Amino acid sequence: MDSSFEKSVNKLPKAFWVIGILGLLWNLMGLGAFFYDMTISDEAIAALDPAMQEMYATTPIISKIGYGIATICGTLGCVLLLLRKKIALPVFIVSLIGVAVQNIANFSMTNAMEVVGGSGLSLLLLVIAFAVFLVTHSKKAIDHNWIT
Repeated sequence: MDSSFEKSVNKLPKAFWVIGILGLLWNLMGLGAFFYDMTISDEAIAALDPAMQEMYATTPIISKIGYGIATICGTLGCVLLLLRKKIALPVFIVSLIGVAVQNIANFSMTNAMEVVGGSGLSLLLLVIAFAVFLVTHSKKAIDHNWIT
């Protein structure tokens, strides 16, 4: 390994790596949930309570597109961050836009609020907050020359 690379990696705060790894794990869970939702069988949907069945039946395609963009770009952004590439910032911004599109569509076009209730709303706020945090963290990483 190049010694100049080792020195630059060693100068990075440990929090940079912790945030990148936790972000990657978080987004991989989201990506897994996305793929599950896109491949759920009719039998599995039929086993859900009626409100959940209605939500699956009425979820608009724009919500699914936003969900895919959010999770794919969130995962890719974390990989780019860990590779110390500043292109992570625009990728995280696209992910955040995907989060917004998905949730605006879900909460305006489906019965999502009825289905998820207060606990689901808390998770939604956490998803939004973490997406915003990854954008701001990658901007900080660029400002501090941690990523190039």
